[in-house]
Amino acid sequence: MFEHRKIVQFVCFETSLPRQAFLSRWEPFAASFLARGIERVVLGEGDGAVGFGFVSRNIWPEARFHSVFAGNLPGDAGGGPVTAVQAGGFRVVASSGMDLLTARNGVVKNLVLVRCQEEALSTTVSMLGNLATQHDQGLGWATYSADPATRGGRFNAALEVYGDVESAARVHGVIAASLPRSSLIEESRLQTLREVIALP
Repeated sequence: MFEHRKIVQFVCFETSLPRQAFLSRWEPFAASFLARGIERVVLGEGDGAVGFGFVSRNIWPEARFHSVFAGNLPGDAGGGPVTAVQAGGFRVVASSGMDLLTARNGVVKNLVLVRCQEEALSTTVSMLGNLATQHDQGLGWATYSADPATRGGRFNAALEVYGDVESAARVHGVIAASLPRSSLIEESRLQTLREVIALP
């Protein structure tokens, strides 16, 4: 199990830039946050069909995260060809076979981000855990719940589940069909990503 004194921050990037142009802008941005205390940044690239172009998973020591953000994540930033969307600051609730500090080559992950009403958070995280165990190929998964000490962020529950390239589209479709449609679920996003960079 991942250390409890860590915060996992997801930042999503909407961009119209070609891959290399985006990466040349992203790397100095990531380096500035490494200087502020991020332990590790893993950048995933979207499959290009829909959704965010890139999503970074930032691992912070808890005390450093709360010092940098003082309990409040900033709003969406940027505009023009790149907008950074603060998905949220999370704690790992459950996981199996996960190494959050590396970029994993040769596999893909399906990332689910959910915004639900507070009274549905525990049930939603449990449902995401059930989806993870149903689609676990032995390559790793983790469920996340919003860090209660952090305000801001667009989502309050998340799931990462890794799989082989051949089954990614099938698993994506099954997860999409399984996400609950409820008045308690305000927004959900499902994205297939390949991890491309880990810093430092």
